[in-house]
Amino acid sequence: MKSLDLTGLVGAGRTRSTVEAVCGITQPDSGKVYLEGKEVHIKKPSDAMEKGIILLPEDRQKEGLIMSWGLGRNVTLPTISKYAKSGINDEKTERDLAKNLKRLIQRQLIFSSRQALCQVVTSRRL
Repeated sequence: MKSLDLTGLVGAGRTRSTVEAVCGITQPDSGKVYLEGKEVHIKKPSDAMEKGIILLPEDRQKEGLIMSWGLGRNVTLPTISKYAKSGINDEKTERDLAKNLKRLIQRQLIFSSRQALCQVVTSRRL
């Protein structure tokens, strides 16, 4: 998993508007987005997600989660169109998806923890 962090001056607004455009939340006035050397067209957040681009908002409780919902429903929300039929939620499919996502995240966390431990041990040897 690769991560790119963009930072800017607090309150300037440029970083946020750039990130929102790259993530398909807003449409840019100008400019192009390139991913791995190829121009990509992102019109909506689902376009960005299909390309592996996501936004982790600064205020995750306000902008990143629906606090009255449980964890399972929050993590499956971006893919609801894949399991909701005619506007009706298929709760079994949603639960199965949430369980699979949980397993995937746990594996990634274990891998990340092991990788971090290896880096610490390696740096101690330097």
